[in-house]
Amino acid sequence: MVVNQFDICLVNLDRVVSMEISQTRFCLILSPREMIDSLSTILIAPMSTSVQNGPSRLEVSVEGKKGYIVLDQIRTIQNRRIIRRLGHINDESINQLISILAEIFIL
Repeated sequence: MVVNQFDICLVNLDRVVSMEISQTRFCLILSPREMIDSLSTILIAPMSTSVQNGPSRLEVSVEGKKGYIVLDQIRTIQNRRIIRRLGHINDESINQLISILAEIFIL
């Protein structure tokens, strides 16, 4: 399956520890194309439908439903955890995402 940076995919996140987000859920692919092609792992940010506004959450629309990219729960997964590709976030959301990540990582 071909996925790209900023795609939203359905991912199996089971077998987690403590406060990590679990279950099968929408996730945003953060890895750039070069990493996706050369590694068996992908960097993702899980999504939630729970309203938890904060500086590390970005509201987006997926398949006509409102959701939140949870940037304080970024993790690495094996490629095989991806079930299917659902779509891609728009340019405005990408720019907001980059700004939030820059603030989180003090770039």
